[in-house]
Amino acid sequence: MKLSELKGQDAIEAITDVIEPLSAIATDKRLRADFKKVADSDDRVSAIGKVLPKAIKAHKADVIKILAAVNRKAVKDYEAEATVPRIMADAFDVLTDEELFAFFN
Repeated sequence: MKLSELKGQDAIEAITDVIEPLSAIATDKRLRADFKKVADSDDRVSAIGKVLPKAIKAHKADVIKILAAVNRKAVKDYEAEATVPRIMADAFDVLTDEELFAFFN
């Protein structure tokens, strides 16, 4: 699910849950340039494939908090249910959400 698709109370709660972890990732100088490349890329899928592993390695807890919030799950529940394909799909949804991605620009 994309953050921009949430409505009402779910949207409000998700925003409060993602602000801190998004800020931690967005202010990471090592990743900021990579996210800029994704935003400027004609091939966003390939660009995301390069930045996502770095973001997960550097900010695992933050990434999980964001994915859990967007999916309206508790972090513990999201981690218990998460599979590699699910995490990749959820992360791709987050990184292709134009409204959310604008936070990094």
